[in-house]
Formats: sequence, C-alpha cells, structure tokens
Amino acid sequence: MVVKKFTMDSVLRFRKQQEDILTQKYLKVQQQEAETRNSLECLSNDHSLLITALRSKQEDGITVSDLARFEERITYLKQQKEFVHNELIRRQKAVEKARKRLLAKSMEHKALKTLKEKQNKAWKAHLDKREAIMLDEIAVLRHGRIRGKDS
Repeated sequence: MVVKKFTMDSVLRFRKQQEDILTQKYLKVQQQEAETRNSLECLSNDHSLLITALRSKQEDGITVSDLARFEERITYLKQQKEFVHNELIRRQKAVEKARKRLLAKSMEHKALKTLKEKQNKAWKAHLDKREAIMLDEIAVLRHGRIRGKDS
C-alpha cells in the first residue's frame, strides 16, 4: 500500500487566517465593551455629583426653576445610565459570543495541526520502511554478487 503525503499547509494557513480575523473581532468587541463600561462609570459619577450638588443647594435654599433643572438633568442622566447599562449587557454578550467562536476556531486549528503532525509521522515511517526495504534488497544483491565471485 502506497501512502501519498497530503500537505495541509494551505488548509492550516487558511484556518490561521480565520483565527486571526476572529481574534481581531474579539479584541474589537472587548474594546467596545470597555468603552461602554467607562461611559457608564462617567454617567454614574455625574449622576452622583449632581445629586450631591442638589442636596447642597437644598440646604442653602434653591429656587423652583433651579430645582426643576436639577430634576430634569437627574432624570436625563438616569435614563442615559439605563440605556448605557443595557448597551453594556449587549456588548458583554457579544464579547462572550466572540470569545466562544475564537476558542472553537483555535481548537479546530490545533486539531488540524495535530492531524498534520500525525500524517507527517506516518509519511516518514512509510518512507523509512521503503528505504529499509530498498537497503535490504541492495544488501542481498551485493551479497549475491560477492558469493558469485567466490564460487
């Protein structure tokens, strides 16, 4: 049985390119998630500072129009926080999905690499066996010639 060597280099290169693309996508969604988290922290800080400022003004005395503006701004920031919080949850899910896809692609690539290594070992063993058979034949032929000269 003659085993033909199958090179998987082009397949491995293609799979590596796919893995690299997924890595870039994963990093991008991870960065977007971090930016959204930072936005939420800023909004939370602004909201807290505004409430603190309102309490301070209320202690000193505040006009109705200023109170209304504070309330509008606090309501607006609260709505923004909810919106950004929902966006953060969506992006966290996107990061997890991208992570799982990248992990699956990495495992697939590694499995193909392992398969290639096994095939290369099998091919080398096949070549070594053929070489050993050929060397045995040469030794037998040479031995036959030497015996033939001795007779």
